[in-house]
Amino acid sequence: LEQDQGNGAQVTGFLFDLDGTLVDSHTSIEASWSTLAKEIGVAAPSIYDIHGIPASDTIKKYAPKLAGQELAEFVDLMEKTEIETAPLVKPVDGALEIIDYLNKNNLPWTIVTSCTWPLAKARLEAIGLYLPENSVTFDQVKRGKPDPEPFILGAERLGMPVGNCWAVEDSKGGLKSAQDAGCKTIAVLTSHRADELLGADHYVTNLMQIVELVGI
Repeated sequence: LEQDQGNGAQVTGFLFDLDGTLVDSHTSIEASWSTLAKEIGVAAPSIYDIHGIPASDTIKKYAPKLAGQELAEFVDLMEKTEIETAPLVKPVDGALEIIDYLNKNNLPWTIVTSCTWPLAKARLEAIGLYLPENSVTFDQVKRGKPDPEPFILGAERLGMPVGNCWAVEDSKGGLKSAQDAGCKTIAVLTSHRADELLGADHYVTNLMQIVELVGI
């Protein structure tokens, strides 16, 4: 990938979180956790307490006695249920338009998500998008968000310095991951208020606002 756009300007890359950033998956997640909580015998957690956190970590938090094979089985059940309910997800405002804009203008982008590959693929396909081959999913990293590893890897897969990348996030853990990685950051105000996502370079309520804000 050349590091300029033909006029001496640096290439700008975009690293998108998935849930709450490109897709509104609250209905799917709530349905899935309701099913899983009954199976485990615990109260279903609040969507706001688990947003942006890998399912395995949430299960460990709310059912700490689970371990080994039993834990793995519930993690698998959660993913199976989330994939089955993927048709319930909807695009976040401007999601389809911004991806179309980036594609038409040959601007590199990919996904950096706490979902596994099969789940991310199912949710994107539900809104008519594809999962790029260079995406970073939870099953491909040693340390998930809020650790910076996912976004560092995302920049590497775009073939550009992490400082040239805009990370687009809606959760506290995701924003910290991106900031610690060295990305410039855009916070999407779908699941949190601006004062809950401190330190972002920009805040948007519609993803197409990115075009003007970062000058692409």
